[in-house]
Amino acid sequence: MYKILHIVPHMGGGVGRVLRNFIGSSHEQEDFFHQLICLDYANNDTKEWSKKFGIELFENGITDYQLLESKIKETDIVHIHFWNHPLLYRFLSIDSFPQFRAVIWSHVNGHHPPNIFTDQVLLYPDFFVISTEYSLSSDAIKRQTVEWREKNLKLVFETAGYEHVEGVHHLDHSFFNIGYIGTVSYSKMHRDFLEICYSIQIPDKKFIVCGGDDHNHLQKEADDKGYLNIFDFTGPLKNIKPILSKLDVFGYPLCKENYGTGEQVLIEAMACGVVPVVLDNGPERFIVEQYKSGIVASTIEEYQKAIEFLYYNPNIRQKMAEYAIDQVIHKMSIKKTRNRWHKIYRELLKIPQKNHVLKDSNNNPINHPNMGCKLFLLSLGETKISHLYSNLLSLPNNRDIHTLGITESMSPIFCSPSKGSVFHYFSFFPDDMQLKTLCDLTNSICKGKNNL
Repeated sequence: MYKILHIVPHMGGGVGRVLRNFIGSSHEQEDFFHQLICLDYANNDTKEWSKKFGIELFENGITDYQLLESKIKETDIVHIHFWNHPLLYRFLSIDSFPQFRAVIWSHVNGHHPPNIFTDQVLLYPDFFVISTEYSLSSDAIKRQTVEWREKNLKLVFETAGYEHVEGVHHLDHSFFNIGYIGTVSYSKMHRDFLEICYSIQIPDKKFIVCGGDDHNHLQKEADDKGYLNIFDFTGPLKNIKPILSKLDVFGYPLCKENYGTGEQVLIEAMACGVVPVVLDNGPERFIVEQYKSGIVASTIEEYQKAIEFLYYNPNIRQKMAEYAIDQVIHKMSIKKTRNRWHKIYRELLKIPQKNHVLKDSNNNPINHPNMGCKLFLLSLGETKISHLYSNLLSLPNNRDIHTLGITESMSPIFCSPSKGSVFHYFSFFPDDMQLKTLCDLTNSICKGKNNL
């Protein structure tokens, strides 16, 4: 039996469920022995799961170098789970680990900062595994050689399966219910989400919005606009099956810069026969089969018309629902994910162990002082916002000009306290004065945006 050591920033909701279901399924095959180190925390669901399956679980791993070193030394493969997180970049920059085999599985699509791919991250592991075909068109992957793409790049679609929502039966209800489940924040949702919903021209409409973290903010905004009567904001829910049982359509208009890949809630809705309507963003168009399992809209107007069409054509909606169920069952099972990963593991075992370390763009180690700021800027690669942030530090006399540039190019995710923002990095590197400077400037920009 071969040992697989998973390194993950934290184990929470979406990605956490994917990993729990995959590792649990793999564990049943008895070919691979899995251990899990969270660089930060693991939620209660993960702790209960680890006890049930006998999976060794460690929290706050970034603070225990001896644990990391000993587990890396005794494992056959280090399986690293990637998205922009300060502790993950800190882990990747450690240059004193023993030699090991490394594979990175990306849980973001890599197109938009702060969740982009950089050359340094792509070239760190022996294999880099993307979780959506959309990632193939990201700038960093297109920059790599044909040889690297053929030898070192793999694809495993990200799914937690559908078994946990099996048995959902549609219940009678009074309204035409359009559901949104997932991250309730403009860092992922379309910025005009409330107006988009309000302007859909059908009677008896109700929008059920499930999830966090900004649900209270959106609820207040809906109330201020006079829209609240058509919305039901539930906040985060542990069990979404009762919600899925009373939905007619799954309305999922995300912002163009969203970082998603497998979009697990989209798969769950389809598995329950809830027809999705999405915007023509990269990840969604690789999941929804146009006019078969749902509708992919090119514009906001098309999105609204699609929901109106499904309202007035229940027979067509039913046919799409049946196709969506069949698509999920045959293409998105956790068994397919498990088998693909086992194949990658066996291929990786043939490769000798070697040193892996993330260095800066000049191939230098990333050390103190201001390590947090160095890692933050490195994570943004050669993007416009990275250069603007760098200029804010190096050209203090021209800060008004560069602040204006950031204001114009900054997406809402950079105002988040987490999700790879400068505030996220400062929360883990509170003594980094360069990060503090960038936080103060970003905070003023975010306040200005909120007042627009």
